Amino acid sequence: MKIISLALFVLISMNIAIAQSNQGTVNSQTHKVQKKELTSGNFKDIYHSFQQQGFFKLPANYDNNYRDYLFRNNLMGVSPYAYSYLNNGQHPFYVNVNKNDKKQNSKETTINLFDETNGNHVLGTVQTISGDHLVTKEWLVTFAFSGKIIDYIPIYENVVNACTTEAVINQDFTVDVYCIDFPGNDYIVKDHKPLDNLKGQRIDTKHQITPEGKFAKLSEVHYQPQIYTPAMLLDKTTNIRDRNEKLLNK
Repeated sequence: MKIISLALFVLISMNIAIAQSNQGTVNSQTHKVQKKELTSGNFKDIYHSFQQQGFFKLPANYDNNYRDYLFRNNLMGVSPYAYSYLNNGQHPFYVNVNKNDKKQNSKETTINLFDETNGNHVLGTVQTISGDHLVTKEWLVTFAFSGKIIDYIPIYENVVNACTTEAVINQDFTVDVYCIDFPGNDYIVKDHKPLDNLKGQRIDTKHQITPEGKFAKLSEVHYQPQIYTPAMLLDKTTNIRDRNEKLLNK
């Protein structure tokens, strides 16, 4: 019995040690950027502003509860920093009711930053709205310490209160993106409401943010195309990830 108890004690101790070691590995991959690491004076000023007013925190949901997430952050003193020069034509940070319309609304393009990172980059989001204020779109962006953009993916789009792209940014720096695509339509709303008989397709993707600041796609799942009614698109009680679309047969 003593031998069995000793063996059990050793086994438990080894499991605890392994778990602690793994936890240490995870923690070592997650750190906060120091202002001294930033090389651009302008980007330092932006980062310093967030140091004063508070960074956004992970995990973050960009879905039907998005406004609540922003409100909670605002209660903690976080407010978007105007960053209009991002819309200089080099990056597609624009959105309009007609997806073929590439007009930019630089004056109302804003940036938010997270203080958590898993590499030599700064994680943030860039949001812009259409000039008529009918569409909002947001991208998850990685910045080099110089302020230069490394990579970006769309994580949120709201077209006249209809969410067509949603995402969850997880604590482990994975990102789940849920999108309803309407390839047959240049626009999906008219007279401030969704069109009838819209045929769309749900697509789920999962990305890993690498230490280099790239978004590596881990998986992509397609669902069967179907008709999305105005009532479905305007339903504020159901996120895209909770819908019951049928998986497309492979």
